Amino acid sequence: MNKVLWIIFGVVVVGVITLAVLFGTGILGEGKTSNKISVDGFTWNQIITEANIPETFESDMSIVTDLVLGNVNSSVVLIEWANFQCSACYSLFPVMREVFDTYQDHVAFVHRYLYLSGHPNGLAAQVAAEAAALQGKYNEMSDLLFINSYAGDSWKDATTDKRKGVFQAYAESLGLDVQQWSDDYDNYEANGIKARTDFQNDLGLKNGVDATPYILVNGEKITGTRDGITSALDKALGL
Repeated sequence: MNKVLWIIFGVVVVGVITLAVLFGTGILGEGKTSNKISVDGFTWNQIITEANIPETFESDMSIVTDLVLGNVNSSVVLIEWANFQCSACYSLFPVMREVFDTYQDHVAFVHRYLYLSGHPNGLAAQVAAEAAALQGKYNEMSDLLFINSYAGDSWKDATTDKRKGVFQAYAESLGLDVQQWSDDYDNYEANGIKARTDFQNDLGLKNGVDATPYILVNGEKITGTRDGITSALDKALGL
């Protein structure tokens, strides 16, 4: 190989290495990264807290720790994988709201995201809820998303250029800092929200969560009905 070709070869190699570093560190593409967080070592059927994150984990802990509603110190835990665009989740929502209102002083509730094909707005809705969570209003935004997914000002069929406006109106109605919510929504890859939803989805898939709603009470899968949920909670609470 002559000197010119060696120089060209060297430039190409350096360029490839540089791109790899930029992608891996999230510098290229406004913080986007090509790497997902591995779910290896995580316990899927318990609340994920900083205390039980694998020692090998080196990313931002807030990405993987669960948002817990209700009694965060309770030994009784309900975990639900759901998708805001899922019709079955929409049908179960009134029951879940009733259950939460009844048991919130005694039970810890965790909501996790599961991707569903054919539900193009499901991820966008989850991002809207996570952006609201950054201002302490996850539960309130979740209510609006479920209530209006198949009724009211339904967003499930909204085009990509319209859905943010619908979600932003919800944020405004909740008294959120709308500009902050909008920034968090738009920058969902750079700020870790996308990594968080990917992690929850992958954690479920690895452990057999294949549909929504998928509900665990103290680690055991239960029937997603009013009787099934309340019976499991009452048993776990010793009632």
